Amino acid sequence: MALAHLRAAKFDLSSPEVLGVLHATAYEARVLVRMMERGVNAPMTSSLGRLFDAVAAVVLGRRIVDYEAQAAIELEALAVDEPDTAEPYAMELIGGEWTLREPVRLSVLPLWEELMEDMKAGLSKPRIAVRFHAGVATGFVRAIVAARTATGLKQVALSGGVMHNRRLARSLRAGLEREGFEVFQHRRVSPGDGGLSYGQAAVAAAMLKNG
Repeated sequence: MALAHLRAAKFDLSSPEVLGVLHATAYEARVLVRMMERGVNAPMTSSLGRLFDAVAAVVLGRRIVDYEAQAAIELEALAVDEPDTAEPYAMELIGGEWTLREPVRLSVLPLWEELMEDMKAGLSKPRIAVRFHAGVATGFVRAIVAARTATGLKQVALSGGVMHNRRLARSLRAGLEREGFEVFQHRRVSPGDGGLSYGQAAVAAAMLKNG
């Protein structure tokens, strides 16, 4: 995931600097690029969790995980004791034409450019983690404000596995409430796969009840 993101951001994957932050060899990079080009075991994804995986690989050198969301959990842990005063990494809003049903998309290319500059400058890993979390929260708030402008909707439900990340969930909620949104979050059911499974079971039960 980290290599794919840096490739999309036009970084030179053969440079010692980039290979160093990826903790990869030139051979590994070439093989993965070929897989992406040919579509071999390289599906496209818009998952925010995969962005966390990519950033954790670069910042923490985390190449292998032993359990689900380990990389994201460790990245969040880095920022636990840091104040919420860091400048957020930039994210770019692209598109968003409601009459054409075209959604707003968030580009993380500016985020990677700033993050790699911080890595090169030797900024501490906790501060990089804080800037990343702040950047993601700020980017989503901007996208949701744009969606409200197009649709008039003022209610937001925060869900998905990344909502287990307390720092991100707290920052998102605070940012949205400052903008006047009514925010809903999970209380009794997991926002991640556990909640998804529960929902599937509820739908199946309703289908069985209705014949």
